[in-house]
Amino acid sequence: MNILQLSPQFPFSESDGGKKSIVMFYKGFRNEGHNVTFVCYHDSIEQYEDKSKNIYCICHSTKNTLLRKILAIFLKKPLYLYKHYSQKLKTDIVETLEGQSFDIIHADHTAMAEMAIELGAYYNIPVVLRLHNIEWKIWERYYERLSKFSLARYYIQRQSKLLKKMEINLCERVNVCLTITDKDKELIQKYVHTPFVVTKPFGVKTLQEQGTFSSCREQFTLMMATNWAWRHNIEGAEWFIVNVLPILQKSIPEAKLLLLGKYLPKNFLDYSGKNVECVGFVENISDYYNCASLFISPLFVGSGIRIKILESLSFGVPVVATSIGAEGIELSEKDGLFIRDEPTEQASLIIDLLHKPDEINKLGERAKYSVQEKYNVQTIIRQTLEIYQNTIEKFRLQ
Repeated sequence: MNILQLSPQFPFSESDGGKKSIVMFYKGFRNEGHNVTFVCYHDSIEQYEDKSKNIYCICHSTKNTLLRKILAIFLKKPLYLYKHYSQKLKTDIVETLEGQSFDIIHADHTAMAEMAIELGAYYNIPVVLRLHNIEWKIWERYYERLSKFSLARYYIQRQSKLLKKMEINLCERVNVCLTITDKDKELIQKYVHTPFVVTKPFGVKTLQEQGTFSSCREQFTLMMATNWAWRHNIEGAEWFIVNVLPILQKSIPEAKLLLLGKYLPKNFLDYSGKNVECVGFVENISDYYNCASLFISPLFVGSGIRIKILESLSFGVPVVATSIGAEGIELSEKDGLFIRDEPTEQASLIIDLLHKPDEINKLGERAKYSVQEKYNVQTIIRQTLEIYQNTIEKFRLQ
């Protein structure tokens, strides 16, 4: 099978969950013996393009510049989609791939849906759209948390409504929609009835691939790991540090919180007196998973699935999350996933768990096997390829 995979970003640094998810399919398809041609946007082609692995970068920036933000006020198209498609970009991709042929297009993110549909028509092949999130739902949750008197609320609400209309339309025009959670699948099927919609979540490595687990777990150490470029991750962390951590430290003064990930804001250093350690980006996060007792995921805006939660559980670290933080993950407290939305309830739970290290270890062992059973990467890839083969055969009979 010759697969054309489209991505709005260069993901091979695997520096956040979304990028890991994109690379999971690229590597998974190749490992199963299929040819994958990977095309993404990037503003530094020479540094990242690797034609020996069929990785092509189209020179294009998708940053939300001030000009684009102002333009979005007048556009009848949401900025999120506007900045990812143009006729020129389509021409650039076609010229870059000249002489190649494909059986199917795999597009990551709604951002690449319009491009995928146009290229699908050009090559006369079916299109699969992998929805990492329901994008309009994120924007809707965002503006609902803003003041009714805020100009930002009006701007974001308008973007959400435009995006909802176009996202639904784009989903209706592809052959298959892959959602990451059943909740996202149900939401899409509420509005879209044409394509085949199926849930294919993120997959985790096998226990053998994860490697050995150290015994250096620190009883009172908590961790958060995320891409701090997304403001809602920052807001969630601040909510935890301001509202939950003080309650926790009254009972356990030595409790420590580690903050890991790219683009960690410098102002978080102001919390260092509260036993908050700003680690930032690390090449190998497994050492921190092996040492932390609990992983914290306090999120109030989002969609899709929090890949870092699955990753944490796969390393045997139980998770305490908010409802939206844990949304879409079909695991329970017996599998090491705890959900609490109120500060006092979350603090009380964490205090109780930290005083029971043996229980945390048991939960961690259970979590590793539960995640493997439900989110095995090889199984997900093979099931997806079967869907692709059936889609190609059905398309050719039309």
